[in-house]
Amino acid sequence: MEEGPEYEVPHFYANYNLVKELFKDFKIIDIHQKIEYFEKNEKLDAVYHYHILIKNSKDVNKMSKLYLITGPAGVGKSTISKSLAESKSKSVLIEGDEIYHHVVGGYVSPWKEVNHLDVFWKVVFSTINIYLSEGYDVIFNYIIEPDDLELIKDNFKDIGKEFIVLLVDEEKLLKRDSERPEDCQMKERCIELLNEFKEYNYDSKYIIDTSNISIEHIVKLINNDDRFNL
Repeated sequence: MEEGPEYEVPHFYANYNLVKELFKDFKIIDIHQKIEYFEKNEKLDAVYHYHILIKNSKDVNKMSKLYLITGPAGVGKSTISKSLAESKSKSVLIEGDEIYHHVVGGYVSPWKEVNHLDVFWKVVFSTINIYLSEGYDVIFNYIIEPDDLELIKDNFKDIGKEFIVLLVDEEKLLKRDSERPEDCQMKERCIELLNEFKEYNYDSKYIIDTSNISIEHIVKLINNDDRFNL
């Protein structure tokens, strides 16, 4: 092994099959064949080697974490997610609602039967994977149902994950809703969504009641409390 100048990662010189087996957890950046000729029994022979430039993707994943922020409308998902992202040195904020609204022609609301949630999750997982592989912490917020959570866990088994469920009391929720522009207010519908979330029966360790707690305190809690580890 010797230190190479490219990418500031080591170079390994060995039989390709051996390297592939020994370093299967590493990301191969570049590979090309090397041939060394020599004389054996008065005949010209050759040894084939591969020059493989690798990057330790496992180390990248250790530095990266996926934060899943969920809860009904009006609990502060977007505000808290943004503050959490700002508390990280290298982070990405992915708003699920924005991705779902990428669809224009043929748009169907997510709560309707014939929606495009399947393609939505494909785009979400692909986007998250790209940023995680580059060493970014990813903060993703959306309405995550129990089945969605299992899907996320299956797709990111080897990634550090934190799951945060934001809830709020009904009085505070209605007050926040009344402060929205008239055409954005959900009125009693926001209470229905709150009750739906409570029926998901998520483990209480993942829940934060945002009724009487500051954004700064919530972000500090998420960053320092291991109870949110998924």
